[in-house]
Amino acid sequence: MEAVLSGEETRKIDEYTSRQGGIEAAWLMERAARALEAEILAWGFGGSPVLLLCGMGNNGGDGIALARMLLERGMQVRMVTVGSKERATTRWRLQRERLDDLNRNRSVSDKNHPGMTEYHIEGAFTETDRVAVKALLTGAELVVDAVFGVGLARPLAGAYAGLIGMVAAYLADAEGRGPKVLAVDMPSGISADTGAVLGTALPADITLTFGYRKRGQLLYPGAVYCGNVRVADIGFADFWRTFGRPGCVTGGRELLKELPPRSADTNKGSYGKLLVAAGSPGMAGAALLCAAAGYRTGCGLVYVLTPEENRVILQARLPEAVYMCSDQSIGREVFSGGFSAAVIGPGLSKAPQAERLLRLALEELSVPLVLDADALNLIAEKEELSEAVKRYAHGVILTPHRGEMARLLKTTIGELKADPVKAARELSEVFGCICVAKDARTVVYGKKQGGYICEAGNDGMATGGSGDVLAGIIGGLLAQRPSDPYTAAVLGVSIHAWAGDNAAERQGKRFMLAEDIIEGMREILK
Repeated sequence: MEAVLSGEETRKIDEYTSRQGGIEAAWLMERAARALEAEILAWGFGGSPVLLLCGMGNNGGDGIALARMLLERGMQVRMVTVGSKERATTRWRLQRERLDDLNRNRSVSDKNHPGMTEYHIEGAFTETDRVAVKALLTGAELVVDAVFGVGLARPLAGAYAGLIGMVAAYLADAEGRGPKVLAVDMPSGISADTGAVLGTALPADITLTFGYRKRGQLLYPGAVYCGNVRVADIGFADFWRTFGRPGCVTGGRELLKELPPRSADTNKGSYGKLLVAAGSPGMAGAALLCAAAGYRTGCGLVYVLTPEENRVILQARLPEAVYMCSDQSIGREVFSGGFSAAVIGPGLSKAPQAERLLRLALEELSVPLVLDADALNLIAEKEELSEAVKRYAHGVILTPHRGEMARLLKTTIGELKADPVKAARELSEVFGCICVAKDARTVVYGKKQGGYICEAGNDGMATGGSGDVLAGIIGGLLAQRPSDPYTAAVLGVSIHAWAGDNAAERQGKRFMLAEDIIEGMREILK
């Protein structure tokens, strides 16, 4: 797993490294600037001026140090500093002294060197400032954004908002013909914790971040504003060894080593028995997609509890499943089939028989559950069902999309979008469950395990039935290893996203159907 740090975690590892890790704070800044210099040289810049936008914090100090290094290389440097110099950090002041020393020496020894053009903004952003900054932008090849890094916690205001907004507007008007943008650690105006735009923000072509990626670089809209994120090792201590598991992680195909093991001397009973309670009259597709996805994970047996009207359709498409009828006379005995996990909710409806089915399942089953779609809507509306979920002692995975999550937490979609990790954590804590908060960047959260951000997937997956497939994948994995719901959720979300990417590559995003995601699992699980 790869650590994905919050702003506070970044500050902790920075302070630990500089105080106890044997690397002085000033040297960390030098290393950061050297990494930025190497990125610029690798990018091929050097003929035209480079414009640096520098705040008064340590992020700005990185920019000041970079200015010195570029000048030493004979490059043309333009710089805008913004903010009160009286509030500059100690590291910033040190780098400023070094830069001033260099400029003084050059003014004596090298009359032909182009040197550095500098402009300072403090207080309100005036028309004079706008004209000066535009002049510095004109003809620049690269803009280095070193105004704010990971520490930004409130919307940009004053001169900061004026500068960032003006540069962003200039680049938008240039329609790709203007300078490229390199962000230092985070684009200014983007929250390192949530990816939210704090007032206004400057989109980057490349973000060079230090030590570890940040949450706001994975979550939208920050993921768009960051452009291509690259990580530079500047000597930070190992977060895992120093502080333990971070609040959020992400992962790649190495997660597949967590797939339930298989061996030659086995039978269908060796790989779990999944109950899928899904579908209502006219909603056979939800049950079909969920059950088929469960089977494709390697689950040994899938039982489908669905209305009699769906039986012929489902048996024709998925003859491998075992079908049971979920009409109004459903009894407790239907849940005594020795299942190892259950998925309840896709296409279920909120009819009285669906509510009765969910209530009986929560009373009679003693296996981990995946509750999806209409099961979540029933829980949100019925207090007794909500309390039953909280009391359920065998493990629950809730898989809400934004609307369902807003209903469960009795909040708004806007509030959920403001901090997706916080929202997932809250739902996990309220229900004592594993939360799978479905979105463009799905967040899995367990109270004991922390958060997982899935950065795979694409907009072609925004199609009916995609969530049913996800529920089935998680359920199939859970049936094979019911003792570890968190891993089933993380692995299920990841496989679903990777399969969606396979489908998009093969079919194209506009052409995709949910069943293409199931087909996309082939290359991953073969």
